Amino acid sequence: MFILNTIGKRIAAARKELGKSQEGFAELLGISRSVLSQIEIDRTPPPTDILVKVATLCSKDLNWLILGVEQGSNQIILEASVNEGKHDTMIVRVVDEYAYAGYTNGFKDKEFIDHLPVRETRKRSGGNYLYFIAAGDSMEYEGRNCICSGDELLTKELPKSFWKYKIHIPKIFVIVHKDGILCKQIIAHDVDNGIITCHPFNPKEKDFNLHLKDVSQLWYLVEIVRSIH
Repeated sequence: MFILNTIGKRIAAARKELGKSQEGFAELLGISRSVLSQIEIDRTPPPTDILVKVATLCSKDLNWLILGVEQGSNQIILEASVNEGKHDTMIVRVVDEYAYAGYTNGFKDKEFIDHLPVRETRKRSGGNYLYFIAAGDSMEYEGRNCICSGDELLTKELPKSFWKYKIHIPKIFVIVHKDGILCKQIIAHDVDNGIITCHPFNPKEKDFNLHLKDVSQLWYLVEIVRSIH
């Protein structure tokens, strides 16, 4: 049986199932035939809006289109999927700065998660992974640039079941708080009272406390992919 093991191959299969040539399908998508050709052979990653258009035009589920998951699945997929045929890589969803406001309310919403773009990265150990795109001014830590606007932060979720134990600190976290998404270093954890102490990267700012009852998710930093500044 032929395995459709890449996004490009699944897009090509969906196009053929629709009975469209590359030229005709590219016109429907609003891109050139050459760009579609590059996408189908996996030389160019498809933008999110193109993935959504393909899914709509071909009546395909985005889970299948992006990750190869069976259509009809109602599972919200955050856990990184190993790319079939590429055992050393995995696909991870991306929360960019434009998705920040929506993510704090929509992280439990399958449709919202399905519309997040994806990145391919080196395979990691099991668990839930997300990329967060750093936004705002450059953040300094101990006199050097630590995280800058545009950097891609590969993070791994610390499940809530672990919050009742002392968090391994100090460690940089992306904190999904009721008031927004923060990137801070957690330097203390009062387990009994459920309070974490956050250390800003900017030395001019003071440490502050957050109550975990106001936190939805904790993602600890695994790797920084630097943007070009």
